[in-house]
Amino acid sequence: MNTRTFILQVAQENGIAAERVEGIIEKLISEWYETAESLKEITDAQWSTMGIPIRLVELIKKDLFTEQKSSDQFPTLIEELSQNPSDLLQCMETLKTIIVNIIKSSDAKFRKINKNNAKFIEKVGKFSSAINYLQSLGFQINGDFLFLIKENKSILEQEINRIDEVLENARPSNFDPYKPSVVSTNFDNVKIESRENDPLLINQELQRLKSQEFPQVPRNPQILKVEAQNLQTYFRQIDQGIDLAQEDEIAQLANIQSVMRQREELSNFRSKRKNELVKAKSSVLYKVIIRIRFPDKTILQGDFSVKETTRKLYEFVGENLIQKNREFYLYEVPLRKTIKNGNHNLAPFAPASILYFSWSDIETTEAHGPFLI
Repeated sequence: MNTRTFILQVAQENGIAAERVEGIIEKLISEWYETAESLKEITDAQWSTMGIPIRLVELIKKDLFTEQKSSDQFPTLIEELSQNPSDLLQCMETLKTIIVNIIKSSDAKFRKINKNNAKFIEKVGKFSSAINYLQSLGFQINGDFLFLIKENKSILEQEINRIDEVLENARPSNFDPYKPSVVSTNFDNVKIESRENDPLLINQELQRLKSQEFPQVPRNPQILKVEAQNLQTYFRQIDQGIDLAQEDEIAQLANIQSVMRQREELSNFRSKRKNELVKAKSSVLYKVIIRIRFPDKTILQGDFSVKETTRKLYEFVGENLIQKNREFYLYEVPLRKTIKNGNHNLAPFAPASILYFSWSDIETTEAHGPFLI
């Protein structure tokens, strides 16, 4: 978390007007304390020389060293729940309902949870990390109940966004990232040698397939907007961006592969090398479709070769941003794994993947858009 966001959060939690801490924020940033973590390095003597009110310093230290932030608990929660997709969905949906009710209503009943409630135990309470997560949001345990002692709506809204990201990737959809989009072998003119079991011919063909050059992949950039309210409709919308000719090619390939399999099964001899050849012909992929989702629910889609690197992916995204010189990063969910900008090839993302976008200097939300030109 950056320093500005952290100090404003402390101020809001303690009823301090934002304009009263603006000068303090600028002072800290000017001294190169640009993240909340870096504030931990400031000694008591240094705090005293900065002219910051003692009460505010105490509040900052309290949040830095004693409070357990939700960002510390969320990955642990996801890691525990990821063992069972149904548990993940149930728990995330229930937590989202709890948080939404708190934001929308001031009614005290939404700030009190019976830990012994059977439905709560089934969906949330049986997971220790879920209880820890609720505590990190401000809930405290008192007997058989969880009470929300204090709340920060801006943090709760951020948590809803994080939960939504997990739910979107956990629910089933029509977009199948394991469905090949294009294969590299051209079967338009399949030639079956009369000496099809000849080991020499098999070896030659296998080496040819392994050494062949992949064709260049046009980038084919597309910008799509998610308007759907439910995930399945959303994926149907963005799947329309894929050329229908690709589906025809996939169907044609499937038919050819089926004929080849039948012919192979009729053969009395099928060597290990021949099995390798069939596998090489039917499974080599050279293209990957990558979709980058932005906080304002726009989608940037591009086509890449599996031999291209993540650096090319970052360049592609940067070329389509309004703010071209601002640092950003891409990540996967639910564990928010950052995709490094470097020489890692894109093969692990084949045949298709969905990644997420964030600015490097702030916790990015929809309000920070628009993002794309």
